[in-house]
Amino acid sequence: MKNLNELVKQYKKTELQETFSQIFELLEETIVKKAKYVFYKQRFFSDESLKLCDTKKVELEDIKQELRLEIIEWINRCKRSLPFDKYLYSNLWNWKPKSINKDFLESLKIISIYRKTEEGEDENVIERIPTPEQKIEDLTNYDEMFENLTIIEKMIINILRENSKATQQQIAEIIGVTQQQIVKYLKKIRKKFIKRL
Repeated sequence: MKNLNELVKQYKKTELQETFSQIFELLEETIVKKAKYVFYKQRFFSDESLKLCDTKKVELEDIKQELRLEIIEWINRCKRSLPFDKYLYSNLWNWKPKSINKDFLESLKIISIYRKTEEGEDENVIERIPTPEQKIEDLTNYDEMFENLTIIEKMIINILRENSKATQQQIAEIIGVTQQQIVKYLKKIRKKFIKRL
């Protein structure tokens, strides 16, 4: 079987569907690995604990499909005289889905965070978070007191408003993160506090 560079050169010359299929057979494992990394591990958000899979807005298959379409564009853009494999992997290194744009990030007003119960079922942790009658997002005085709070930081403040004696461990259990992460979030919240004279 021909290698990737030979197949791409042949496809750009002949545009045969069979050659096109062979290219993607060779690349399927790479596509799956990159899509899984982007979906489960890469972070696109200012919130350190949030990954794409946490948003419940897209599926892994969506990421794979978007990457396949991007590779088709790369094949068309790459010059026949250049080795396609080097062009591909340099583009893959920095690739992120075009769908993860400003509009997508703004659509994440409420994010469902799940964790497994002892029975192995998904439990919506946010449903267990104490919510005051008036949410922090609706309070303009909080906007005046803090700069650019993330959703998790707002959740922490809401919990502390409801129960000022809540420990770091209790907050961590409610949100579904570690106590060490709560310590980091609290430091960030303090830094974002606007001191007014």
